[in-house]
Formats: sequence, structure tokens, C-alpha cells
Amino acid sequence: MYQDIEDGILRLHWQRPGRKRRLMAELNFNNRTLYHGDNLGFLRGMNSETVRLIATDPPFNKNRDHHATPDSLAAGARFKDRWRWDEDVHEEWTDSIQDDWPAAHGVIAGARLAYGDNMAAFLCWMGVRLMEMHRVLRPDGSLYLHTDDTAFAYLKVLLDAIFGADNLRGQIVWQRYGSHNDAKKFGRVCDLILFYAKDGKGVWNGAWTPLDKDYVRRTYRKQDQRGRYRTAPLHTGGLSGGGYTYEFRGHTRTWRYPLERMRELEADNRIAQARDGKGVPERKVYLNESKGRPASNVWTDIKALTGNHKERTGYPTQKLLALYERMVRASSNEGDIVLDPFCGCAT
Repeated sequence: MYQDIEDGILRLHWQRPGRKRRLMAELNFNNRTLYHGDNLGFLRGMNSETVRLIATDPPFNKNRDHHATPDSLAAGARFKDRWRWDEDVHEEWTDSIQDDWPAAHGVIAGARLAYGDNMAAFLCWMGVRLMEMHRVLRPDGSLYLHTDDTAFAYLKVLLDAIFGADNLRGQIVWQRYGSHNDAKKFGRVCDLILFYAKDGKGVWNGAWTPLDKDYVRRTYRKQDQRGRYRTAPLHTGGLSGGGYTYEFRGHTRTWRYPLERMRELEADNRIAQARDGKGVPERKVYLNESKGRPASNVWTDIKALTGNHKERTGYPTQKLLALYERMVRASSNEGDIVLDPFCGCAT
């Protein structure tokens, strides 16, 4: 791989090094850099196992071309999202997939029989890139692949063949719109995000959604000098590990914490006791310390960009930064390398 600068953009060029695979886990590319060109050449030039997280929004096989609006910040941006076997598939790709990932080759062959050449061409184009994405991920790396129902079923099976079905961590439904008028079928209001971990584990920091206002009103009904709070049990009937049994504030229970920790909570005024001090002690959970609700696999709190949104650039498939920020925060740590090989979300 070699690089040059043209029109102020760093461009990478790839020269195929035969069948030899790079095995070094050291970066051979610049961090925080935007590369312009065919991502396959760049991916093949990257050293193996250098990336912690891939979060990406590739083409969806919508059988159309996308263009930015002429008066937008992205004016001139365009890409083709239609695929033809005779025009878009290289023999070298099919040979590489068959040699290195025969199960993926079988998926593409099956799609060609069931759905036709165009879907198979799209899957071949994606497959050869997914192979490289798998290679550049660290063993503890993760992948979020954004798609919709056009090719979701085939992409999932293709990813199962490359990443392993057991390494699927989740299928996320992102509700883009509240409603959509489709005259002869259910309204299409969502996209889908496939979440895989290379070794089945990967980094997981959790993800949260904002608390509903009605929930806050109903639940955080008490207040002290720290702010609004709710209470949560300090005792347990079936805590894994057995808990700690002792007397505390007139009640003998099996508690979640050892006595020393309970004394710390008490000294910090984080324990509430109802009925004039006769009730079972409970822990105060403050609203201003809450991260929110743990996110499910249905995301409804982040909507599609509207025409007047401050992040809007006019790029035809742009997504809100918050959508990808959630993935990055959930599955990477500060200082990790995060890769977006397609930049379809334009964030």
C-alpha cells in the first residue's frame, strides 16, 4: 500500500501482495484521519487486529443512486446503490471468498439462486469487505453494521458465516420515524443494526436511554438536600453469592453489602428508613446520578434527521451523531481505535 495527497485529500492505493496475510497488531495508518477512495484497498492494507470497534453504515442495496442536495454542505456527494453481477463483481473476489470463507461463498451462491444476480452481486461486494473487517478487528473487537430490511436477512447469514452465529450480540431496531404512509403495506419506520463481537465477548460498557418524564414524576417522589430520589432495597432474598446477614438499624436481614459499606452509606446520608425509623432501611437512588434506563434492542429515542436540524449537511444518508455515539460508548474505551469503512452515516 502507498499513499499520496491529491486536492488536499489523503488517498491510499493498494497493490495486492499475493495471498500473504499481515499478522502484526501495530498501527500502519494514521489515527483520526479521513481516507478517500475504495475502502477495500485500504482495508487490505491495514495490519491485522488493530481496531477495537467498527461502526458503519454501508450501502443497503436499494437499487437507486443517492445525491446530496445542490445547495447543501455536501453538494456534489453521490454514490451508487445498485449492483450487477457482470459489472460489479471481480473474479478475484469470488475466488478469495471461496478459498478463505467457504461458508460465506455458499451464502452468496444461495442468494443468487433464491433472489437473483443483483442481490448476489451486492453480497459478494460486501462479503469481500466484511472478510477484511473481521481480520482488522482485535480478538476483543466488535462490529455494528447498519442496514434495513432490503438485504437484512442475507447480510445476517453472511455475517454469521464470517463472524460466527454464536458471536451475534444483538439485532437492534432503530425507529427512525413515528409513522410512515405506505399505501399497501405496513409503514416502514425502522432500520436494523447487527451487532457482533469477534470472540463473542468484546467491550461492553452498557448503554442508556433518557428517563421518561412521567416515570420520573411517578418514581422520584422524594427529595433531600441532594435532590430528588427514589428508594431501592438494601436487603435481598436471593442474591447470587449469598449476601451478608447481620442486624442493622433494628432489622436482621440478609443485606446486599457488608456492614462496613452500610455504615459508609449511612454516614453519607444515602439510607432512608420509613415509618419514623421503624421500616426496613433502603438505599437512596438520586435522579441527578442516574445514567437513565438501560437501553433495550429497540431504540426509539433517537430520530432521523429533519431538514432544519443543526447537524444537517444535506448528505442523503446522514444519521444523527447520537446514534453512533451510543455504539461507540457502549463497545469501546477511551484511546481505542474506531473504524467506519463506509461513512454512509456522514457523522
